[in-house]
Amino acid sequence: MLDGIDPEGMDTLNTVAGYGLGTAIVAAVIAATLGVYLWVGGKLGKFSGDKSAKGLNAMWLACLGVTFITSASSAIAWGVSTGGTDNLMPEAAQPQDITVNREAPVSTCDQGSGERVFEEEDDPPSHDQRVAIFEDVAAGAEPLGQSDITVADALESLRDTDATITNITWTPVGPGCDGTNFTTAAGTEISVTTQEDASAADQVMGPVGPRSGGYSFEVPAEDDD
Repeated sequence: MLDGIDPEGMDTLNTVAGYGLGTAIVAAVIAATLGVYLWVGGKLGKFSGDKSAKGLNAMWLACLGVTFITSASSAIAWGVSTGGTDNLMPEAAQPQDITVNREAPVSTCDQGSGERVFEEEDDPPSHDQRVAIFEDVAAGAEPLGQSDITVADALESLRDTDATITNITWTPVGPGCDGTNFTTAAGTEISVTTQEDASAADQVMGPVGPRSGGYSFEVPAEDDD
C-alpha cells in the first residue's frame, strides 16, 4: 500500500540530518575538550573546584549529546531509506501478489473480413448452396436504411427467380475471420450482390447482358442491458 511512496523533501531531510550530525559532533568534541581541560586543570590546582566540577559536567553532557544526536540522525537516515514503505506494515497488511485469470473475450473481426466471391472460387457452390450460406450469414438481420425488404423476402425471391448470388460480404464474430465463418457480428452490415441472365423478352430488343442486383441488411447492435 505504501510501497514506492517517495514524499518530496526526503532527500533534503537526509542531507540536513547528515550536516546536523557532523556539526553536532564537532561542537560536542569542542565542548568535551574544554570540559576535560577544566576538569584536569581543577585536579592540578590551576582552577577552582567549582570550575573543575563544571568541566566534568560539560564533558558528560557532550558525550550524552553526541549519543542522542547520533541516534536521532541514524533514525532519520533509516526512515528516509525505507521511505515509509510496506516494511513498516504488519505482515497481514502488506501488499500481496494477486493474479486474476480472466477468460479472453470473443473478438470481432475486421469490418467486411467475411467475403465470398463465388465465381472466383476453384469449386463454386451451387445456387442452392449459395442461398443456404446467405441464410446462415443473415440470421437475425434486418433491412438496412430505408429498405423494407426482409431476409425472408430476399430468400423467397432467390428461390423463385433465376437470380443467383455472386458474392456476399459480412463481418464474422471471431475467431475465424474469413468466409467460412457464417456468424455475423452485432452492429454490422451484410451486402449481397446478385446476377440474373436477361430474359427472352429482353433479348428481343437486342443483345442484353446479365442484370445485377443486390440486398443490404444489418445485424442489430446488442443492448448493454
